[in-house]
Amino acid sequence: MNCLSTAGPRNHTVQFYRAEEELTATVGSYLAGRFRAGLDHGRFRSVVSGVIRRAAASGRRVRSYGEMVASRWHRGRFAPALEVEALWNGPGALLPFSLVCGYLSYSEASGDAAETAREVYGLHSDVIATRSFPAELDSVRAARHVTAGLLDGETAQEVAEVVAIVVTELASNAVLHASSGFTLTISRSPAALRIAVRDDSPLVPLDDGRPFDIRTGHGLSVVTQLARAWDVEGLPNGKVVWAELAAG
Repeated sequence: MNCLSTAGPRNHTVQFYRAEEELTATVGSYLAGRFRAGLDHGRFRSVVSGVIRRAAASGRRVRSYGEMVASRWHRGRFAPALEVEALWNGPGALLPFSLVCGYLSYSEASGDAAETAREVYGLHSDVIATRSFPAELDSVRAARHVTAGLLDGETAQEVAEVVAIVVTELASNAVLHASSGFTLTISRSPAALRIAVRDDSPLVPLDDGRPFDIRTGHGLSVVTQLARAWDVEGLPNGKVVWAELAAG
């Protein structure tokens, strides 16, 4: 119990915190009272639509970001999280704005959390999942596992198999040839799937025409055949190798 639990209409409170978990715990419980009291769908649409219309009145693009719904999800309050996500899709279908939601990834989601995560995917037009891995061969298998979790039930089996091959190749190149840990980013939209692997080496992988081989990591010729586009982008402290596939 803290002072926020009895906050009145004239309270103006500040919290100093050292870790995001401390802020999430306090603000999450502060907002939970409204969630428990039930959501006024009409008022939600009225308030949100009014704010967006005023922001867009000058013709500017409107972008919004939210993660408080995600705090409910991570505390196991799945139904309120899904309810609010669905509510946002109402104004989203009528007004010219974009919305980005942030959810802290579970390393291994299972049971209700895994099922709800799939529902969250379905409530968004685009999904981005990012995960970092150490410079170990086991990381290649782990990267495939993370990818399968994102695509499960949302992508045709043939496409999922192609994505697994591309992820395996790009991750293998990072571990075996760059001798580096890597960050995998999977982006899914209605039109495309993009796989990007960022590592710490400036060495550029080459399509040397050799057949795909998970043991050696040689297989960019296969990526060339499977992806509709791929490229390497240099960074000040490494590079990103990405490949894009058609979603269907």
